[in-house]
This record gives sequence, C-alpha cells and structure tokens, in this order.
Amino acid sequence: MSWSELDPILTLYEAGPGPFCLATLVRITGSSYRQAGARMLVNDSGETAGSLSPGCIEEEVASRGRAVIRTGQSERLNFDLRSLFGCDGQIVVALECVEKPSALFQRLQGCRRERKPLLAVMRGLDGPAAGLRTEINSAPISMEETGGFAQALLPPVRLVLVGDRPDLQPLVRLAGFLHWEAVVVTDPAALPAGDPQTGCVVMSHRLGADLVALKTALGRSYGSAQAYGYLALVGGKQRREQLFHELLDAGVDPEELRHVHSPAGLDIGAETPQE
Repeated sequence: MSWSELDPILTLYEAGPGPFCLATLVRITGSSYRQAGARMLVNDSGETAGSLSPGCIEEEVASRGRAVIRTGQSERLNFDLRSLFGCDGQIVVALECVEKPSALFQRLQGCRRERKPLLAVMRGLDGPAAGLRTEINSAPISMEETGGFAQALLPPVRLVLVGDRPDLQPLVRLAGFLHWEAVVVTDPAALPAGDPQTGCVVMSHRLGADLVALKTALGRSYGSAQAYGYLALVGGKQRREQLFHELLDAGVDPEELRHVHSPAGLDIGAETPQE
C-alpha cells in the first residue's frame, strides 16, 4: 500500500478523537480492482480515507464501519463482485475498531518518521469475526501464523536532489504528487544518509559539484544500510564519461559505477525539464 493512501488515512486518524473503523481488503478470489492490503478508515460521522474499490463498495463498508465503531466488535464482509458489479472476483474485507491512542497507528507514524519497515499481520482471519485484529510485527513470521495475511509496509520513497537549478523544481512537484519526500541539497558533500527507499539524483550541472556528490554517494558501500536504493546522474554521455574517469582516478571501485544510472530516468525523448 502506497503512502499516497496511507497519508490521508493518517490525517483522518490524527484529526479526530476516535474511535474509528479500519477496513482492510484481506482476501481475493479471482480478479479485483485493488490488491490485498488496500485499506480504508472510517470515523464515527462516516467520513472516509483510502479506498477498497473504484467506488463500488465504499458506501456499504462505511455504513458497516460505523456499526463496528458503535459496538466495538470486528466484522468480516464478503463481496461477490461478479453478481454485484460484473467483475470476475470475490473479496473479503475485515473491519476492526480502532481506539486512540492506537499502537498500530503510532507504529505507522513511526514508519514514516524513523524510516523503518513494518510487517502488518491480520490475526484471527480464519476464526470468529470478533477476533479479527491487525498487529505490527518487527520479526519475520510464517503465513501459517498469520492465518494467511501479512503486509510489508515500507517507509515513503525519499528523493534527494543535488543542485539548485530550475530543472530541479519539476521533480520536487512530481515527488509531492506521489507523496514522496523531496530533499533538495545544495552542498554536494553534505548528502543525507541513504536507505533502500531513498533515491539520489545528481543534477547540479557543475562538474566539480557533481563529482563531489557522486564520490560522497558512492562512498557508502552498496549493500550497506546507508547506501541509496537508486543513484542517477543528469547529463550527456561525454560528461558522464569524464566524471567516471575522474572517479576511477580518485580510487572509486569500477563495480560501484555500475550503480549509477545515467541518463537518469527513462528515455522518452524528453526536451524539457518537465518531461
């Protein structure tokens, strides 16, 4: 589940006193518009955040969610999308009451803040509906222990942009649209620590600054906890080769250069920074 959906869910949770109902798509037979792990939060006035379908079942889920808030009892909903909406599938949605403060939501907030992955586990999926609940595990767990549903929740993608030129701004706006974290760095020697969910795009368009930025980024050995999951250089082939030769002369391992994507992004024949 992406942070473009988790962020509105957290916003709704943080805005009210609770309790809430958390609806989770936990099982699919056949095809479904959304994948297992899609979530929706409902408050006691029927406001929602997140989605489980293209709008087909949200009204009923919100109605049942308010009942779960009133009773405090979890429920399991089964939808046959074949007969209702002409889709070729059946889905199971688990509804559970969430009080504040919620350990689950506190861990989600920590996932964003501390950039540590989590494992969300649905307990009681095959037992009585009243026993349904979502827990967070920090250690690996077998599917037999979960009753069949577990979901990895990763920190939001962070995009480190090295430079201060106008062509950097379209990437900042695109990152915001995707609910990524954009970090603009003007000092190429002061790059933040990386992790598998962090990408770095070197685009100062100054040879010396780009060289320092690449040396700094490549100095964090790939495979280590602080290495970037994606590293790219903006610029032409001749400029890239010049930078690579200088990096090799400075003692950078040739294998490390294989991690540098250049040109950055996809080749779509772009002519403008927006593209």
